[in-house]
Amino acid sequence: MSMDYTVPTPADKGYYQRAYQATTIQSGVWANVVRVGGARALFNPDDVWAIEQETMNLCVQIALNRNLATTTRGLIIRELIPDIDFRDQNGNVVAKREWRQPWSGSYATSGSVAVYQTNSNVEYHKKIYGFYGARLTDSGPGRTGTNVNSAQIVFRDANNPRDLITLEGIDATQESCLIFRQPLTYQDSQTLKIDMWPKTTASGTFDSIQLLGCVVEVNGANIVG
Repeated sequence: MSMDYTVPTPADKGYYQRAYQATTIQSGVWANVVRVGGARALFNPDDVWAIEQETMNLCVQIALNRNLATTTRGLIIRELIPDIDFRDQNGNVVAKREWRQPWSGSYATSGSVAVYQTNSNVEYHKKIYGFYGARLTDSGPGRTGTNVNSAQIVFRDANNPRDLITLEGIDATQESCLIFRQPLTYQDSQTLKIDMWPKTTASGTFDSIQLLGCVVEVNGANIVG
């Protein structure tokens, strides 16, 4: 049985705003800000499912508004895949499917390091990108030290930062995962750039961080439904 996703209404402020407003803290203090940035490491499975659903819903709504398809039956939702959805800092192919930053070599310096971008070679004009979290892929509950060599991920568009995600708490829990306080979306043909901010001691190292999110695209582009 097929099922279309429920498209959120303009009045829908999102899971985190709804949850916040349900507490004893007065609503309206922050609910109308332009964006609630950053991430948190403490959450429960319902939190993850809620923001994942919200991210998918937002991306589907954008895809319909941007005429990528006329109905939800013409769309596919899938995971982000490094070599399909990104190019490297020089616009070249990311030649590995695994999540690795940088995808080749290692960090040479501290400070901002570009690792991913989108362009026409990944058909960004046919995709809606959505992000809701980040997860370590080379770590588990038996670890004895940190596996994180960057302090922050920076999401940007062509000219401005869209969100700053601090990574230093990502391995503070067994899940080795952060979820964003609010989904981050990019519409078709919108420039997307992702930078890592290595720690001062990170020279010669790399990260293995999966970006949690989705791509919404036309049915048949990469998956046939």
